[in-house]
Amino acid sequence: MYADNRHQRMQHLRELAEQAMRQGSSDSMPAPEVVHDLPRALEDLRIHQIELELQNDELQRAQQQALLASTRYQMMFDHLPAPAFLLDAQGRVQADNQVARDWLCPNDRARLSPFRLTKALQREDRQKLLRTLADSSSGQSEQVCGARLTDAQGVQRWVDLHLMRLPADFHADAHCTLLVRDRTTEAARQSERKLFQSLLDGSADLITASDPQGRVLLANQALLQMLNLPLDKVLGQRREYFMPLRDAILHEGEHQQVVRSGTAVTVTEQWHGNNVGGVRQFMTQKFPLRNDQGQTVGVGCIGRDVTEQIMTQKLQRISETVFQSASEAIIVADIDGIIVRVNPAFEKMSGFSAASVLGRSTRILRSGRQDQHFYTQLWEHLRACGHWEGELVNRSADGGYYTVWSSISAIYSAHGEVHGYIAVQTNLTPLRQAQTELVRMASFDTLTGLPNRALLLDRLGNLLSISERQQSPFGVLFVDLDHFKEVNDTMGHQVGDELLQLIARRLQAALRKQDTVGRMGGDEFVVLLPATDASACQAVAQKIRTALQQPLALTNLPHYRPQASLGLAMYPGDGQSAEILLRNADTAMYAAKAHGRNCAEAYSAAMSAQSANFIAVQSGLAHAIDHGELCLYFQPRFKLADHALEGAEVLVRWQRPGHGLLGPADFLAVAEKSGLLQAVDAWVLQQAMQTLGRWRAQGWWADRWRLSVNLTAIDLQQENFLPQLRGQLQSLSVPAELLEFELNEGALIRPTSAMLELLRDLRQLGLALSIDDFGTGYSSLAYLKQLPVSEIKIDRSFVADMLDNENNQAVVEAIISVAHKLGLVVVAEGVETANQSAALQRLGCASGQGFLLSPAVSMEQFERDFLRHGAAA
Repeated sequence: MYADNRHQRMQHLRELAEQAMRQGSSDSMPAPEVVHDLPRALEDLRIHQIELELQNDELQRAQQQALLASTRYQMMFDHLPAPAFLLDAQGRVQADNQVARDWLCPNDRARLSPFRLTKALQREDRQKLLRTLADSSSGQSEQVCGARLTDAQGVQRWVDLHLMRLPADFHADAHCTLLVRDRTTEAARQSERKLFQSLLDGSADLITASDPQGRVLLANQALLQMLNLPLDKVLGQRREYFMPLRDAILHEGEHQQVVRSGTAVTVTEQWHGNNVGGVRQFMTQKFPLRNDQGQTVGVGCIGRDVTEQIMTQKLQRISETVFQSASEAIIVADIDGIIVRVNPAFEKMSGFSAASVLGRSTRILRSGRQDQHFYTQLWEHLRACGHWEGELVNRSADGGYYTVWSSISAIYSAHGEVHGYIAVQTNLTPLRQAQTELVRMASFDTLTGLPNRALLLDRLGNLLSISERQQSPFGVLFVDLDHFKEVNDTMGHQVGDELLQLIARRLQAALRKQDTVGRMGGDEFVVLLPATDASACQAVAQKIRTALQQPLALTNLPHYRPQASLGLAMYPGDGQSAEILLRNADTAMYAAKAHGRNCAEAYSAAMSAQSANFIAVQSGLAHAIDHGELCLYFQPRFKLADHALEGAEVLVRWQRPGHGLLGPADFLAVAEKSGLLQAVDAWVLQQAMQTLGRWRAQGWWADRWRLSVNLTAIDLQQENFLPQLRGQLQSLSVPAELLEFELNEGALIRPTSAMLELLRDLRQLGLALSIDDFGTGYSSLAYLKQLPVSEIKIDRSFVADMLDNENNQAVVEAIISVAHKLGLVVVAEGVETANQSAALQRLGCASGQGFLLSPAVSMEQFERDFLRHGAAA
């Protein structure tokens, strides 16, 4: 509005001035209105002049501010630490800063030529820049692309090009700002890191770095491949996550030794488990990793698999031991037949010392008994086939002869070339003597001279064939000396052997020529009585017993009266095979011992009680399950600190008629072998839930307690196990939270997906799951973490001697630590002493069961001692 008024006044003044000038040029007087407006016009003119002066001042100040802003902008642009450009849409340089000019034209400080930047880029990077410029034109405000730029010195730099689109009114020709970030050093470092990692991954050794707490900071491909795990599953993890627990404990001890001492160590370590193919041996160097201040910030490990090397060394030691200890003469010669090594057996056999034959030809052993043609054929066959064997007659050092069986083999190099020979020679004279002796020993007992078991069985077989053909009976007597062990133990084995020899003679003297007596072993003898009926066999048995018990003179026992128990089995009534006849005669002999010894018994079917015991237990147990002979026992579980009750473990007993109360060891093995174990477990689980329901209804069982039942993996695999369990819990009004299943660690070492799903369903139902006998297998954290368990029970074998065995104490401590980190409850089994209880509490184990607290007791005693007097209150 003000500008419009000023414009109108200026227009009015201009009109007045023109009018006055027109009148001034004439001689006439100005018009009165002109004279009247002239002062006012002059006043407005002075005001306008002042306004113009003020506007001029403002314009000068604005020009100065614009110049200052431009100078500041250019200064900032020039002082950017990175090259900067203003580019148009075709990539031409419109403006640049000092760093850009230093990069691209250090000898010319003028502004860069329009295409200097694009010329400095590689061809493909130039195209990439133009594409990026096009993208920024389409609306993207900021773009980044990598490129290779060659500066004025010809140095190729790796750079990032940051393109930022400018607003349309910023610069008429400028399209975007380009900032260049030099990544040459970073790329070199990345290349170095890749090279370093490639070197690590190219090594067959296991290379790791860990922080002082044992968490993995670095691992190479050799380790990852052995573990069959990706890198992200290993980095940041402690070794017990991917190693068996026992291995992890030992490795951690050595790790902490390096952290504490700050010195390197070299150790031999073992890795167990399927991932490493069994047990592998590693020679590992562990050394401290230090920062710039010299502080230990971790431990580096380089482990080399020396399993094969150790095995090779072991085999070499074995080979050397065999070479030195072999009873056969061994001769090693080079390709020309010059002796390079012999073993002690050669020296003993030939009489030549090693020093006298080394470096000499094998021809010094020739006796002349074989002609040159023989040796020519020998060498031709050896060179053609690489092996020859046969008899040789050698000359000994004293000029005598000895015959050997010689086995000569070529020794090949790694390239398959023959570079020597090895001969193994056996002196045939003692060998033939040994063969003769072996034939004799194969048929006769060396101590008594009687037929041994092999010959006795052979004669029994022949007797069976003859008796079957002739339809004639025969008897088998099994003779066992009474109290022979006492003679051996008190008088010594020499007197025992003397007694056996005298008994053998008396047996032979009491029998007919057609009879056979043989020694089965120890103090057991067998007599075969061909063509003899039962009554005659009984008479022979009594005759033998009478003959044997006559006094005889032994060393230091001049009037010893031996006694024997005899068992008789008859063909064909008591068996029609050698095995059955001998077994039944043996059974009858044991019956004679059971009747007081020093007597003879004939076999009867009733004597097979021992063999029938399994069937008896099996059938009795099946009956017991259906007729209430099984009963429950309960072992309380307590808090170790104050012995407060936490629950109980259910155990089974069998009140077997005629046998009393039997523990699990007396029948569970039979139950497992006969397939009855699942029925027993099902009965125990049903009874335990019924009992728990009754206790809860009577107010005897606290909601914070759990009743533990032992189950096997086979139990859980039964069809409809989970639905049946749900139905039983609902019908008995038993909350699942009061029940706990104990599963042996061995049954879960490799759980199937179906088993894991069932275990998760049981946990979701509310049941607690406990791993029994934990620590007895090689279980890693990776295994333990996938099991939905709530509790682990430390096996009693570790608790029993943890105070005297550092390894067991370390295992207990590790189990407790691992369990707590996983949020699991720990219960110690077999707590028998106060010292064990105190040690377990110090290590963090709060619960336990064992004889220190209470043994397993009957239901009535458990109710009386722990439930009825307000224990659940």
